[in-house]
Amino acid sequence: MYKKTIKKVNHYLYDSITEYNLYHNKKPVYWKQGNEGDWIVSDDGQVCQILKKGVMNGKSYIRCLLGTHFLQNEMDGDPPKNIYSFTRDNFGTDNRLKREKPNTKEWIFGKYVANGIDPKEAYKKAFGSKSDEYAKIWSKRLLTTKRVSNIVSKEIREMMDELGITDDYLLASAKEVIDTTDKDADKVRAIRMLMEIKDMFPKQNSQTESLTVFQGFSKEQLSALKDSKQIGTIEAEKKR
Repeated sequence: MYKKTIKKVNHYLYDSITEYNLYHNKKPVYWKQGNEGDWIVSDDGQVCQILKKGVMNGKSYIRCLLGTHFLQNEMDGDPPKNIYSFTRDNFGTDNRLKREKPNTKEWIFGKYVANGIDPKEAYKKAFGSKSDEYAKIWSKRLLTTKRVSNIVSKEIREMMDELGITDDYLLASAKEVIDTTDKDADKVRAIRMLMEIKDMFPKQNSQTESLTVFQGFSKEQLSALKDSKQIGTIEAEKKR
């Protein structure tokens, strides 16, 4: 929750509808449909109150803790220092992409993605967005940021560790393939892919790009990984 005092009155910006519901009973409306005094939901799922609604040069606008916005634009991102200036179309976008620390909704989004939920649906669930197109655009944008990609990578690493696919296991598997087979390109590629996902190689531009494209394991893939780990354990025991 963010608070700003204006003319000795406290105004609040809630991170999500869930947080807003802890303090209010009235359902908020989408910000482009609200009137002065209404509680509204921004494009990225934040909730605040319309402080002023007006018309300038034939175009309707609102003012709230997220700034002053024409209705034909998007409204998202962090609250600006000066809410009275009209926010440029790319101001919120630039601010949001350049921010270093993830917020709560971004943490949830990253975990959803790592667990195999489609990025667009993960964005809608985490941020409360109603627009498919907006969620599709911003899910892709967030996955290119270091702060969110780190969340996804960390969650994937932890899941793989829980399955027993540790760094030592991957290295031992790679060594076994090299020692026992003349050609097993598919296995080598699979092991290399897992190593890349777990950040066991130094990052280069091409590798960073491939990691950005990776969007988490589905339940089926996680099950397959678990089965393959179990099969590998059984085969190892047979050789003893």
